[in-house]
Amino acid sequence: MVYFITHTEPAPGYLQKGNLARFYVRQFNPETLEGKSLYFDLPFDLIVPSFEVPKETTDAVLKGLAHAHPDIGFEVKSYNTVKDVLWASMNDKSRKEELPKSKPCRFAAKKSSYSKLLRWFFPPFLAVDVDRNGQLVLPNLEKILEQKDLSFVDWTILLKEKRCALDIETTGWMYEGDLEKITAAVLNFGSGVKNIVSVFDAARVSRFRDYSLFCVQDTDSIIEFVEKSMVEEDPLFVYFFNGSFDKEKLRELGTEEFRPGTDFTRPVFKSVQALKNMIMKGRWDIEEYGYVFLYRSLYKNNKLETQANHPKTLDHVTLELKTKKAIAGDGETAMELLTYIADDGDITFDFGEKLLPLILPKAHFTKREPSSICTTSGINIMNEFWGKKYFFMKHTFWDRYHYGKPEHLGFDAEKKKDEVLNLRKKFSEIRVNKKGEEYEKYIAPSGFHENLHLFYPGLFVLAAYDMIRKTTDNLPYGETPDEHLNYFQTLLGYVSHALNTYYEIKEQSPENCPTIFPDEVKIGERKVKVGVLANELKQLYSSDLREYPSSINIYKIDARLTSIVPQMFEAIEKAGLVTFSKKFLYVLNPEPLLRQFNEKGEFVSNGFGFVYGSGPAIYSGDGSVNKIASLVNGKLIFQGFGLRGGIITGFDKEVMEGAIFSKLHGISGKLMDDLIEKHYSQIEGAEKSKLVFNHVEERANKEKGMEGKKYPAGVLEDGLIVPKAEFLESQKKPDFGWYMNNFERRFDSILRVIRA
Repeated sequence: MVYFITHTEPAPGYLQKGNLARFYVRQFNPETLEGKSLYFDLPFDLIVPSFEVPKETTDAVLKGLAHAHPDIGFEVKSYNTVKDVLWASMNDKSRKEELPKSKPCRFAAKKSSYSKLLRWFFPPFLAVDVDRNGQLVLPNLEKILEQKDLSFVDWTILLKEKRCALDIETTGWMYEGDLEKITAAVLNFGSGVKNIVSVFDAARVSRFRDYSLFCVQDTDSIIEFVEKSMVEEDPLFVYFFNGSFDKEKLRELGTEEFRPGTDFTRPVFKSVQALKNMIMKGRWDIEEYGYVFLYRSLYKNNKLETQANHPKTLDHVTLELKTKKAIAGDGETAMELLTYIADDGDITFDFGEKLLPLILPKAHFTKREPSSICTTSGINIMNEFWGKKYFFMKHTFWDRYHYGKPEHLGFDAEKKKDEVLNLRKKFSEIRVNKKGEEYEKYIAPSGFHENLHLFYPGLFVLAAYDMIRKTTDNLPYGETPDEHLNYFQTLLGYVSHALNTYYEIKEQSPENCPTIFPDEVKIGERKVKVGVLANELKQLYSSDLREYPSSINIYKIDARLTSIVPQMFEAIEKAGLVTFSKKFLYVLNPEPLLRQFNEKGEFVSNGFGFVYGSGPAIYSGDGSVNKIASLVNGKLIFQGFGLRGGIITGFDKEVMEGAIFSKLHGISGKLMDDLIEKHYSQIEGAEKSKLVFNHVEERANKEKGMEGKKYPAGVLEDGLIVPKAEFLESQKKPDFGWYMNNFERRFDSILRVIRA
């Protein structure tokens, strides 16, 4: 029997006062594959959080705190006109080597939240125990402070834990005045329990395919059914595609509270940024959309049907109309909807099964909840990873300007890779400006190839690999191209922090000696001797706090890059580079670039990356922008194309995707021209909603006297640009000529290649 932590949070009601923590624990038997969720509330006095005090009592409270906690410094921050916030922090005398051994030192939630620090001390996957009395036994605090002799559950055995796919369907969202309701939910627990619960009384059957069917009266009954299923089946993993929508609707649309957490709590938002992260505490939600958005934004879109290669049978509008018919008693329509719902449950589960082996190793390596891997950018994950390591190394908090740029935000290792390899040099021409001076100008290549290989160059990973292989030994290289890409992206994120500091130092090197570090550099707001900085980095980037030989050494990176870059560029020349994107090189023959791996993902022969796939490709660019579309394993892979946003309509997407797909299947230029004209001639019969632009440029707004921010809009007769709602409600016809001209202008460079 193994026990491990899934979440650690301040106990409800203790967020600001906090000496009580809630530990969410999973009990799992690897032999019977049975799991059970537990939770424990325990006092935890190691962290002092921030708290609010009335301004008139601030001085008195500070004196009392200074007397009670002489080893802690406190800072005051004005919260508003009547309150201050006290932030507790360790003073300079309380360094690691001076920590008292008899009692744990207190840490303060300054520059961090109390809940984050709890997660640092007791991260996911941390092995714990439960004694005979049913009490939670945590690792010794000294071991946690030293990050020594801690045990973590093997992530591979968790692939056998209970999983569930959850998806809901709603109605009432399309027409103003309608009441939004949940009409159905599907819960797929894999080979075991598979249920569909709906309000479709017309579907009078108890089984559909391998699903059990349950008919209920209303939204409340569906919510109750879902909650009961989650509690009784108790899955560790729950697969969603755009799960924040499902969980928010389950939480908000019922008259009773939806409490699927292992401690019977409601779903809560952990992040409300672009990728919302709403979790069910104690469970690991796998947000499939978030993961593909962050790590697999290669295809024409990030929809489930595209990513899972399973076209949907109904669009949202048709689904809404058919739902109303089914509720009204149409049995045939009800059965059609059950087919759609069952397909959703199967596709979501199967796709989750493919993604879980990619997500779990990332989560285990960084000691984060798998749900946050799916909703947090790689750079932010690694910023916290190194910030946490710094905290346990120094027993103080990360100085925002201690190493490199503030928080290392904005450093893009993929973009930097292209800059270092200087691939543009191959496609540059000598031009003469108006003054008669020569200059080098990059010209993006254009053309069509029946077969190109998409090669992923692992430049920075290779440069640091010998230094990080011990630390990353448990990360699987995998067997599929997506697993290989996941492996390289994880390692690239791991070394990006050091790379950012490295390149910031390099930029301060003398121009005539670009490969030699200067004696002194400015890092953020301080000047520091490079030798001193290198020693600090050596500690920070070590694989073990006491074993510096395995560290990421920026001097070694410098030497390795100096050797690898010219070798890789030479191999790229031999491979026949046709064009390139931010992520891939498109080559005629990848053999000169290939590196072989053994089953552990260890490099065993010379080479520079791996082949993601092969297929026909068209490519075109204007200036510095490369636009590439390729067909790999039946899927369109777009690099540099703007088919997801910008001045483009849904109708434009359909025409362009159809034209590109046809070209990649070998249709000749003349036939392609006829096909495009025929397709675009259908614009007058298109739904008006497909003629709404994602946004209209500032320039277009000014031309029509409508200055302001970018917004969704349509174009009416006489070229009048109006906001989306006004466009859809207007009785005027769209300006079809304007649409056609914009389409030709927008895709001019790629259309020339398609029609050739």
